[in-house]
Amino acid sequence: MAQKTFWSAIIVFLLATGSLAGRDESTYSSEALQYAVSDVEEKVYQLQQLRNLRRPVPPRRIQLLDWKSYSGSGHFYRKGILFTYRDLKAKHVFLAGDFSGWNRLIMERNRHGVFYVMIPVREMEEGERASVYRYRFNVDGLWTHDPLQYSEEDGTGGMVSVFHLDQEPPDRLAGPRILPEKRTGDLRLVEFAVHESRLLSRARLERIENVSIVGDFNHWNPESDLLRRGADGVYRLRMRLLPGQYMYRIVVDGRWILDPFNESVSYHAGLKESYSKLNVE
Repeated sequence: MAQKTFWSAIIVFLLATGSLAGRDESTYSSEALQYAVSDVEEKVYQLQQLRNLRRPVPPRRIQLLDWKSYSGSGHFYRKGILFTYRDLKAKHVFLAGDFSGWNRLIMERNRHGVFYVMIPVREMEEGERASVYRYRFNVDGLWTHDPLQYSEEDGTGGMVSVFHLDQEPPDRLAGPRILPEKRTGDLRLVEFAVHESRLLSRARLERIENVSIVGDFNHWNPESDLLRRGADGVYRLRMRLLPGQYMYRIVVDGRWILDPFNESVSYHAGLKESYSKLNVE
């Protein structure tokens, strides 16, 4: 019976890894993790997938399919939170946070210069589930925050990155909105806001120089209205608009993208593309 169970487990592993299906592991790229849905309890990733990442991704909870873990635990996969950082010139990158007592955890480097490490989920602390993870990267002796994640000041002039396991922090739930005012005239005060990490992933960039907004309210001029980055990593712009329906896009270093926090999208017949839509009432 034990032998039958073992071989059944082998077959399950081979099917999951694609070995029986003839999957080409060399085709794995960052997109598989970059656009993964939030329901990670049903997502399993292979170790080879991490070794082939070409770009870093924001922290996320995953299940890692790892053959080596079977001999010690009897399970083919490990659950945890994945952290990544990319620096082609760096020799050593460490992860440190409140989950490690700020002790440095070494990160493994793949051939594309992406460093990665997975830590266990902190299930219980002081009788409650720990859902907030504060961390930094140490890159060849220098401390830095995660450019893909929400970060805040640490009180000493530096920045510390913050990952929420169960939900995103309020400042990251950005998007277009009409701000309330005591006195309202013909114009409405509108704020456009989007977090840096989402811009990086949508525009497929590693860093951002300029962010602007274009729309039928500024004659589609990418140099007219620039968004400014706050200390919380959110790019914001406020402008006054007349009530009505507007179409727009966000421009990230010359790349026109849809607003990742606006689900309302409409097709522009003249420009022959889809654009984010905003109703100002």
